[in-house]
Amino acid sequence: MVVYAHTRPGQAMVDVENGRTVITPEHLKDWCQAAGTKVTVRPVIDLNAEQSTPWYEPTDLMKEQARLRYGECAFVGCHRPARDDDADHIDAWPHGKTVSSNLAPLCRPHHRLKTFTAWTYRVVAGVGFVWTSPMGHTYLSPFVTDPPPRHTR
Repeated sequence: MVVYAHTRPGQAMVDVENGRTVITPEHLKDWCQAAGTKVTVRPVIDLNAEQSTPWYEPTDLMKEQARLRYGECAFVGCHRPARDDDADHIDAWPHGKTVSSNLAPLCRPHHRLKTFTAWTYRVVAGVGFVWTSPMGHTYLSPFVTDPPPRHTR
């Protein structure tokens, strides 16, 4: 079993992402010390760091960073957890570079919708994703978590 646990400065509790629960650090410690438990601790990812690659495919670190920044699918009304989502280029590649600030998690159906139809979206700092339909209608998908500011390119 894999447990994604997140702590934040000044927060007394631990968020268990895939359990959708909040526990004490002592409870997490008890889990980790249970007989037969194998613990792998991964490094902390700085959500403010602008990662980049010259290639189309984001690095594993960039994908994880996008998932952690936004928490769930960026499409309007979709609340699928970002854990298994695709890292989508907000501004289509190759014009939109493969950089952290140009990536957002989209579940597979919404990634295909954006890729193969005229749906587009952009980020509005402090607000969320603004989607534009093929008919020109706009829809807001508010941020679930409070992501860092988007870097300019």
